[in-house]
Amino acid sequence: MKNKLLAISIALSCIFSLSACKQGNVANNNSEKSLYVIQSDPSQSDSKIIKLDSDLNVIAEKKVDVKSIAKGFKNIDSDGKNIYITTEFMNAYSLKNSKKILKYDTTKNDISYINTPLPLADTVSCDKESTYTTYNWNGKCNLFKIGMDGKKEASFTFDESGFSPYTKVIGNKLYVSYSKILGKSDRSAIYCFDKDTLKKEYSYYMDERDFMSANSIIKKGNRIFLVGGLNNSQKENGVMQVYDEVKKEYKSYKMDYKANSAFLVGDDIYIFTTETNDVSFNKGIVYKFDTKNDKLQMIKTLDKSFYSVERIGDRYVLVLRNKLYLLDDSFKIIKEIDLKNDYNLEIIAV
Repeated sequence: MKNKLLAISIALSCIFSLSACKQGNVANNNSEKSLYVIQSDPSQSDSKIIKLDSDLNVIAEKKVDVKSIAKGFKNIDSDGKNIYITTEFMNAYSLKNSKKILKYDTTKNDISYINTPLPLADTVSCDKESTYTTYNWNGKCNLFKIGMDGKKEASFTFDESGFSPYTKVIGNKLYVSYSKILGKSDRSAIYCFDKDTLKKEYSYYMDERDFMSANSIIKKGNRIFLVGGLNNSQKENGVMQVYDEVKKEYKSYKMDYKANSAFLVGDDIYIFTTETNDVSFNKGIVYKFDTKNDKLQMIKTLDKSFYSVERIGDRYVLVLRNKLYLLDDSFKIIKEIDLKNDYNLEIIAV
């Protein structure tokens, strides 16, 4: 348990206050989708799931009888119908009640739970048949594939001490960002698994000596794009590490602020970065990476920082504390709403 708390403490000090929960989404015409905001206040007896339309009008709310949800690093995912959310429960530190993933059926407005082998999942990913969760316990990082009936279908234990801040199902593969954080040679890696068996197909450690916390994974062609933050002794920068699965090599692209979310739109990747150490929370930058020419450029400076970002249609939604900001396709704020809650907000389009 001490090792678990130590690992979490180290990881959180590196990741700071941003939740690494956003997916590396491939953009499509999702203007017909709805937005779901996960609102969790540990001082209250329950949490809340709020449904909004693409114009940020509140449609409905659903109470969840759990004090703390959407915790950990990548704490939310969707299979297009259901939303899967990590839980803590926080009732007298009862770990057995944290051995669950919350499943929210958006079509039925119904909540159920999937049992997990260990409590306090760090990440959750999914397809239509299974969920994939990672845990850091006693200095070991464990990966599990769990059926919708709660039965463990496959597992993998990483050899080196570390943790996984982000996982993503893409096609028939499961990609895992892995960070080795205990020791003098902290490094980050990308692992690729067969998602059905969790058989490791490859792993590749980056040469960067600074610690990377990935929070988006995108695949285009033979290349994997890991987007996140790069910590060193001076400043936390944004970084995108591009790994070529055929050539077995990677390139690294640096940005001024920590990269929070990334979205693939055609041949371009739009990356939202924010200055997490600025207590005024008023700075952000949008970058565009041209995947055809491998060119990274700054395209927009924002006067808002944010905890997370979601794309819906050709617009974006920024989450900052209790507020949501709707941006048009030129990244101009066209609407804001106040959800009147200063605690955890996560957002996903389904």
